[in-house]
Amino acid sequence: MANRTYLISAPAQRQVVRALLDDIIRGTYPAGECLPPERELCQTLSTSRTTLRESLRIIEEMGAVRSRRGSGVWVEPAESWYLEVLPFYLAAQIKEGKDVRPLIADILGLRRELIFTLLRLVGPKCRPGDLDDARTLTAEAWAARESYSVFVERTLASWRACALAVDHRPALWVVNSLQRVFAAVGDVISSQARVPRGYLEVHMKIYTLLERGDADAAIGVMRPYYERHDELAVAALD
Repeated sequence: MANRTYLISAPAQRQVVRALLDDIIRGTYPAGECLPPERELCQTLSTSRTTLRESLRIIEEMGAVRSRRGSGVWVEPAESWYLEVLPFYLAAQIKEGKDVRPLIADILGLRRELIFTLLRLVGPKCRPGDLDDARTLTAEAWAARESYSVFVERTLASWRACALAVDHRPALWVVNSLQRVFAAVGDVISSQARVPRGYLEVHMKIYTLLERGDADAAIGVMRPYYERHDELAVAALD
């Protein structure tokens, strides 16, 4: 199973971040407790102090730990974590042999609602032709549907193109963040998930409705299709 850690460029850091987050998620290092000293962690993880410190900085940016001057690095409770932890959390649950279908259903439900919000923001600003780039990316996604992870990437890129087309910067930046996370989730379900028929037709209709300024109608077309898509994705994990 591929686990895309988009925010981390160095292989050594990816390995250390993944190992530490696995231990935090499993409870080896419980919330409210201090991580072992740097020297011990470096020995356990077979890494350098420089790599360890950079990895801890990344994990702190995810909200999973907090550095306290003079007292070490402390594990934060799960309710303080940020969305970037999600791919690691999902991978850890799978590694432990847990039933991840409810979690996947929650993730996909969150994605649906965020996309609907994006449509409500984009629709009033759209003009004919604004979403041609989104149409191109959607066609590329459909052509790549046999590779589900590529399909997910292209689909998310099409929603990014929608925000970019109307220069809605806050929506664009949110989609940029989601693109990393949900593409990683797509990797997890890529071997089982399949794209339902009608993807291309549904999305082309959505873009036409958005360019008419009718976001509610676009959502009305999208909702049943995505609910069916997500239902099949979860069922494929049985």
